[in-house]
Amino acid sequence: GDVLADDLKTLHAHNLYVDKCELIQGYFEETLTPERRNAYLDSGRQVGFACLDCNIAPPYKIVFEYLIDLMAPDSYIYMDEYYSGAVVKYFEEFVEELKTRRRMDARIVRNAGGFGAMFHIFAIADTIPSLEFAPPHKQP
Repeated sequence: GDVLADDLKTLHAHNLYVDKCELIQGYFEETLTPERRNAYLDSGRQVGFACLDCNIAPPYKIVFEYLIDLMAPDSYIYMDEYYSGAVVKYFEEFVEELKTRRRMDARIVRNAGGFGAMFHIFAIADTIPSLEFAPPHKQP
């Protein structure tokens, strides 16, 4: 249904970062356009927290394809349906592309009742030396 007016009231009632929030009504495939993504990037912005509640797997595909260049290092993604098989697969593909394209990775922060999960997105550190383990001790 059309709840945009109610959502705007809720946003303003909390009065937290209202100037940084944008509520967009419409289907994912109609609103998450290359033009919107490019305008967002051209403005110098990145996503610090993405709260995804798409209900079914196909929209997650659209959202992950859209977010790949937008996520900031040290950001978070919450997925309400993470433990749905297709969402896990899409997120794994998203993380692999993050590694390749952006030198970023993800680690789980916590689950949410066995259905959702939140992940930390971070830059892969290239300057940290690898661990150097001594050879294993041999028992006599």
